[in-house]
Amino acid sequence: MFALLVPILACLTAAALTYPLLRLLPRAGAWLLAAVPALCCAWYLSQTGAVAAGAFPELQIPWIRGLELDIGLRLDGLALLMGLVITGIGAAIVCYAGGYLHGKSNQPYIIAWLLVFMAAMLGLVTADNIVFAFVSWEATSIASFMLIGTGGHEGRLAARRAMLITGGGGLALLAGLILLAFGAAGDGAPVWTFSGLIAQAEVLQQSPLFAPGLLCVYLGAATKSAQFPFHFWLPGAMAAPTPVSAYLHSATMVKAGVFLLARMHPALGGNGLWFWVLTLAGSATVLWAAFRALQVKDLKALLAYTTLMALGTITVLLGLGSPQAALAAVAFLLAHAFYKGALFMVAGSVDHAAHSRDSEILGGLRKAMPFTAGAGLVAGLAMAGVAPLGGFAAKELVLKAGLEMIPVLICLMIGAVVFVSVAWSVVVRPFWNGGEPRPGHPHESPPSMIVGFCSLALISLLLGIFAPWVDRMLLTPAAESVRMGEVAWGYGFALWHGIGTALFLSLFAVIGGIFVGMRAIRTRAALQGIPRDRGVLVHDWLWKYLIEGGKRVTALLQNGSLYSYLMMVLITTVAFTGFALWRNWPALPQSLPSVDFFDVVLVIMLVLSSLVMATSHSRLGAIAAFGGVGAGITVFFLRYAAPDLALTQFLVDVLTVVLLVLAFRHLPDYRSGRARVRQAWSALVAICVGAMVTIGVLVAQTLQLGPKVSELHASMALPEAYGRNVVNVILVDFRAIDTFGEIIVLGIAALGVVALLRRARISKDGRREEVQL
Repeated sequence: MFALLVPILACLTAAALTYPLLRLLPRAGAWLLAAVPALCCAWYLSQTGAVAAGAFPELQIPWIRGLELDIGLRLDGLALLMGLVITGIGAAIVCYAGGYLHGKSNQPYIIAWLLVFMAAMLGLVTADNIVFAFVSWEATSIASFMLIGTGGHEGRLAARRAMLITGGGGLALLAGLILLAFGAAGDGAPVWTFSGLIAQAEVLQQSPLFAPGLLCVYLGAATKSAQFPFHFWLPGAMAAPTPVSAYLHSATMVKAGVFLLARMHPALGGNGLWFWVLTLAGSATVLWAAFRALQVKDLKALLAYTTLMALGTITVLLGLGSPQAALAAVAFLLAHAFYKGALFMVAGSVDHAAHSRDSEILGGLRKAMPFTAGAGLVAGLAMAGVAPLGGFAAKELVLKAGLEMIPVLICLMIGAVVFVSVAWSVVVRPFWNGGEPRPGHPHESPPSMIVGFCSLALISLLLGIFAPWVDRMLLTPAAESVRMGEVAWGYGFALWHGIGTALFLSLFAVIGGIFVGMRAIRTRAALQGIPRDRGVLVHDWLWKYLIEGGKRVTALLQNGSLYSYLMMVLITTVAFTGFALWRNWPALPQSLPSVDFFDVVLVIMLVLSSLVMATSHSRLGAIAAFGGVGAGITVFFLRYAAPDLALTQFLVDVLTVVLLVLAFRHLPDYRSGRARVRQAWSALVAICVGAMVTIGVLVAQTLQLGPKVSELHASMALPEAYGRNVVNVILVDFRAIDTFGEIIVLGIAALGVVALLRRARISKDGRREEVQL
């Protein structure tokens, strides 16, 4: 079903058109760009009936046939839920960004990268092939880096920190996916799809590669979803502009990690290692973030720490792994994404109008910003878990799942209380704190911003009003994808389940949260003496010494000596190749092809020319011997029916000799009295390299990994490419893209040479002058 690829391509196309569209239509351009993810969201919504019925659209695009790798896309319940979140919130964010960034030079840049990020997230959530999923995963990290860096100096520092943490996690994820692919293979080929890993779950969990693979995958997910102890990059990323924070760091990017855990749950879950790693790490994240949320007063920082709590909550629920916990996880993921996106945009609107995000200073804003206040109230009530909003039904599901383990329930209750407390500080205190609007002269946001946060607040309300439909068409299929099978839910997504333990716990959390919120200023003052997050200090310390170590290694290796560079490359190549040959000595051919007298003479000439070139005391003699080596190789090509290669070799050889002669007077003094130890060492390395190449050529004659591609090219050259010269056909037809890439590389290298030559010119009196470009 090619339609699965359309939303990804549509977002990329919109990103490419962002600059010209916003230049031609500075006011309406953002509305038109927002229509793209909105239409994608409508298409995903149209697929709910089919997905709920178990008909999952799929698309297979052949990629690397030799490795059995395809770009596979699959829209199951979990992918559909994430697709709706990504495109629905994405449309609101693009619309909001049009007003928030209006008149700023970086508006097209930010909106374009938001759309690129959206495409990468859609690729990740719909991917069935794990290689394509990993590529999309890394694309989200790159887009995030580009977006966070737009927040000034602090934003660039936060972007670097986020890239290092999530990039390191990406490497761990790649290692984990490879380990799991081979662990699930058994006696067969590696498994490169999520569906294949799930089908081979029993074989996978018996493999010795299972435990390290699981831990590596968890590290990748934990860094992306800011789980303890990798949590510290997320609050710092709030230095980015509000549209970036609202989209990446509340609704989508940080959900990528927990999405991956949910996707891998059928293959990796149901065992002690999975349970303890996820529940302990998730609980630690909830408790740490709840504590830190009581210390800060910045609106975006408060929301950032509640995002950490939400991510920790979802991780705990996935660790529990029961049907009830799976339903609670996807329900909380959905509800949190919409109300948190709205709250971030409300905080950005307050900052945009009042030029402050200090919750202790802000007050009375409902008079000057009635639409913002209304949307903030709805979203805040959803975060607090008040009926009839979707956050209420999700919170009850979370607390119901927590009843399975009392320690987990206590952790989740602490988080629920702090959620209400933060809602009080973010919504009630700035808007309903009485008095005149303060500080300054705040004003209501422009229409595009109002549409952005009001639409998400409205969806938070509709999730509760239409809870039965949401449960049946969205959450149940998503939870079944996590559990891989139909499960009869005992406690679904609904506003009323009767009077029970979960309801009383939810009511207690609201009352306790209001009490904590009313005392937030006193609590904050009492906790001010506690130092900032140690994770940031550790990261900065490691970064400092990493840079210092890199400088020392660079000074050691990059010492300006071409001889040293060449020796390092050759010795490393010989060492690794020699080790591989020592571990597994290959079979050599039993007999060599016959050679005639002419071949022997040519070989002797080449050897003698090489010896003269290496031992010559004259630079001119060395260059002449170098030309002799090139001429001998040219004759070899002619003798074995390769005139095109011979011509190329001859031209390159002549050009090289001419350039060397022309460069004589600019070369350093030619000293023949080199140290004997260095000469002996060079000779030894040369002999080893020659032996390695010789053995490699002999081994290549005995290896045949697949059908000979030369025969295929020879048979296809004339009928397919209308050419009789097979080599030319390969270069300009069969491998045209490779040749084009090589031409581009050569062109870039030529530009680099020209730039270097322009920087150093020789004046009329013979002195070298530095020229600034």
